[in-house]
Amino acid sequence: SALLLAAVLALLSRCTLDAPSQEAMSSLLQAAAVVERPDAFALVQEKWDAEDANHIPPEGCLLLYGSSIMRLWANASSHWHPLPTLNRGFGGARTWEALIHWQHGVARYRPRVIVFYCGSN
Repeated sequence: SALLLAAVLALLSRCTLDAPSQEAMSSLLQAAAVVERPDAFALVQEKWDAEDANHIPPEGCLLLYGSSIMRLWANASSHWHPLPTLNRGFGGARTWEALIHWQHGVARYRPRVIVFYCGSN
């Protein structure tokens, strides 16, 4: 499916292989956006920025990313102790949104481990 292909292309773009063109990524992401609704990420981006300004997340943390399954995992840090855990799940997240917002939602934190769940929305 387009979602799987977009995810594979996003991962390959992080490797030493040639990254897909912006045009190819744009086409795939447009094809993946089947249901028209606002991008769910915009609802949490400002909240995360405010949280980060008050408490700088540690580099090398375990980062939870994806849809509400991650967002609602309230006691996740107790399961992953002693790794510091940062939850960056956002409700309603679809795979294409997670890919588009990877830089702001994941990469900027430089996590040691990423637990990713998406695809059920």
